[in-house]
Amino acid sequence: MITAIGKSSIFSKIKSSIILGACSWRTPCKSSVGNLSFIFIITLYHNGHSKSTTIYNMVKKIRRKVKKIAMKASFTSMELEDLAEENEAYKKTLADSFKKEFGFIEWKKQQERLKAEQELQEQEQDSEEEPETGPEEPETESPEEEEEEILEQDSRPSDTPSELKKLYRAIAQKTHPDKTTDERLNEIFKLSAEAMQEENWMALVEFAGELSLDIEFLSDETCGKVEESIERNQTKIKVIKSTFSYMWAHQRTEQDKELFKIMFYQHFQINPEEFQEWLNTNPS
Repeated sequence: MITAIGKSSIFSKIKSSIILGACSWRTPCKSSVGNLSFIFIITLYHNGHSKSTTIYNMVKKIRRKVKKIAMKASFTSMELEDLAEENEAYKKTLADSFKKEFGFIEWKKQQERLKAEQELQEQEQDSEEEPETGPEEPETESPEEEEEEILEQDSRPSDTPSELKKLYRAIAQKTHPDKTTDERLNEIFKLSAEAMQEENWMALVEFAGELSLDIEFLSDETCGKVEESIERNQTKIKVIKSTFSYMWAHQRTEQDKELFKIMFYQHFQINPEEFQEWLNTNPS
């Protein structure tokens, strides 16, 4: 049990710690009392529940927000990875199902190239009769101008939040090949370096979660950057789902497949009569 004098001593220490910013929301405040948590001491200090409840709810809200973002990042990453793998198989299915149509498309492209080459030859023949003029030399940057441009690019300030840089360094500390020989950890080291280069903050947060690093108190700025990264990957998911290979794999009925075929022919400008005529001359 804490005596009144003990309380007074503890409260004065906590009060001065709060003023000096010594106490962190991340960790409990240390005192001679032992295992009293920071929030419990704040409760005693304020002799009530209103302010302690506000602090507790604020911390709880921050933790929930970051956890939701981390879970969203992990889910989006898994969905993108699964879709990318599945779509490789869907591409083969589409290629097999529309093998003749793709052959016809390629034949049309060849015909267009031959026609373009023929027109070019005719233009060259006509231009032989005209006086030749030397081609204009393209303007090139001097080495000094090129070097100045490179230096300017290198000197541009990075908008990467410092928290993400620290998070990357923390990941590197645990996964660097000089620190460990674990294959998965070494893979994370490589992938996290790629994530930093590509500004894939979503992947960085996912790796931090896998390594049990503290990400519960990321700032709003950092959370915003991670959200932007998640949105970019969600866009990639939408792009995959809009591909012909993905759509064809998800046509369940014969009617749906016929409608897809019409859309496919329209997109690639396949004239059914012209296609049938080509099939008659190219039965294989």
